[in-house]
Amino acid sequence: MRGRHKEIDSGDFKQGEDTETKVSTDCTYFKLSIDGKELIEIDTVNMIEKVDGVDLLAAHRKAIGL
Repeated sequence: MRGRHKEIDSGDFKQGEDTETKVSTDCTYFKLSIDGKELIEIDTVNMIEKVDGVDLLAAHRKAIGL
């Protein structure tokens, strides 16, 4: 997974206590592989959306000249 953090809420820091940090991220790339098999790959920058090895946006990229 790749992306950029758009918000980080560090909460309150107190010495000797556990703290919680909340991070909100805009994801630009995600890939899910299980046992070496690629199940999902989403790349918003390059307009790629693969599910079970099939690129669902290939025809769209070709139609717009990418």
